[in-house]
Amino acid sequence: MIRLRRLLASMTAAGVACMLSAAPGAAVAQHHAAAPGAASAMGVSALSFSAKSVDATSGSATIELNWTMISSNPNALGFGGDIHIRRMNPKTGAYIGTELAANFDSQGSLSGDVTVKPGATPASTTYTWTVPVPQYGATTKTTWAVSEIQGGDGAGDQIDWTAPQVSAFPRSFTARTTVDQGYPSLGQIALAQGMQATVYEAPGQGAALRYQLDSQENKSGVQGGTVVVTGSGGRTARGSFAIVRDASEGYQGCGNIDWMQRQVLDCAVTVSLPAGLAEGDWKVTEVDLTSNAGVTHAYTGLSEAPVHVTSDSVLSATGFAFTPSQIDSWHSPVPTVQLSLRASGAVGGVSSVQLTNWGNNATQCQQLSTTPTVQADGTVTVPVLGLRGQFSCQLTV
Repeated sequence: MIRLRRLLASMTAAGVACMLSAAPGAAVAQHHAAAPGAASAMGVSALSFSAKSVDATSGSATIELNWTMISSNPNALGFGGDIHIRRMNPKTGAYIGTELAANFDSQGSLSGDVTVKPGATPASTTYTWTVPVPQYGATTKTTWAVSEIQGGDGAGDQIDWTAPQVSAFPRSFTARTTVDQGYPSLGQIALAQGMQATVYEAPGQGAALRYQLDSQENKSGVQGGTVVVTGSGGRTARGSFAIVRDASEGYQGCGNIDWMQRQVLDCAVTVSLPAGLAEGDWKVTEVDLTSNAGVTHAYTGLSEAPVHVTSDSVLSATGFAFTPSQIDSWHSPVPTVQLSLRASGAVGGVSSVQLTNWGNNATQCQQLSTTPTVQADGTVTVPVLGLRGQFSCQLTV
């Protein structure tokens, strides 16, 4: 007895995507901060630098930062946390460039740049951080200030002090610096690995364009930048990056970074486009890069190819069917059918049809090609293989 097994043209709706959707960007490492809350048993009772000024023009200057952590919690076990200093505009108080930071615990720090003064207890510990002062600045005088102290006492108490709290102490010093009026170079700006030249916007979700760039600034280093893309009608969107220090991971936020941020490679930048865009091309029209000395340069006239953005509001399809509706998948050497559909809204024709959801039948059928064939009646078809010896195949949402 010959048994015939059939490939059924049964489907609630076809999971058909005619354009590629963008993969989500990689998540950027976040700087940990103690959550704000009620008054803590912890605090800082003293903080100061060992000098009011230092000459950093030789490139080898250091200065000592001293501070005392205290806790009134009788169960305190000892302190741990991190402390940050940043370049500061002495007139406006605005911070400039990437911070310098150090971790500390009850023993000092693993690197040895933070030490504990004699007489430390779980209730009071005084630290000294020997800070290497950068040689370059925007002018011949650079102001540095403590910008943040985070810590815990091992008994659940935490602090996260920023300018409002640390400004009660002499938190700043000035450094004589070598002027750096240079700006970061733009080595390349290109689509990130895996990013396609056509982006599918899921309805109501917008789209993400992902780029990678290389940059170098041999003196003060690279602090951050912005990528500007422009679409039809002159509408623009921006995506930015900034190099920051993560308490556990070190300097993060932009690809591969050397220790002074003088070179960054494969820096990932995501530009988010709003939902509901009309179909069209988006192109990088400007890249702004900023040095740690606060000098910004805008690169324009770029040659990066545009990205085409489309969505379901532009392209739709109906009339899905398998032809023929049944085949002999037991004896036929190549049990093949054609999936047909009728597309509307396509500009310049349909270039790709991808069948994305076979439900529980993923091992029973296979799409042979994403390249469609346009039939005389205007329908579009792609070939589907029913695997040997299988009973049915169903394409679902």
